[in-house]
Amino acid sequence: MAAPVLNIPPSGKDSTAQTQVEGDIKIRIAVLWIVGIILILLVLGAFWVLAFKGDAFQSYWATVLPILSGAIFGLIGFIAGRKVGPER
Repeated sequence: MAAPVLNIPPSGKDSTAQTQVEGDIKIRIAVLWIVGIILILLVLGAFWVLAFKGDAFQSYWATVLPILSGAIFGLIGFIAGRKVGPER
């Protein structure tokens, strides 16, 4: 039986930087999930309007399309963006 391996972070500056990076990744994943769920709900709403109220689909889609594109490109900018400031 092999001995368990302990994952002990290094001490000093590296552990603080590593903790910040892990926190940034967790925040980005949470934002990805939240925006993804909102986008799914909007698209499912579009399918519902198309299926049950076809005449209102054009007005619904004209309202939702800017929200969808803004959410997608905002998410891409958030995920790809870098923080600016004295710490970075």
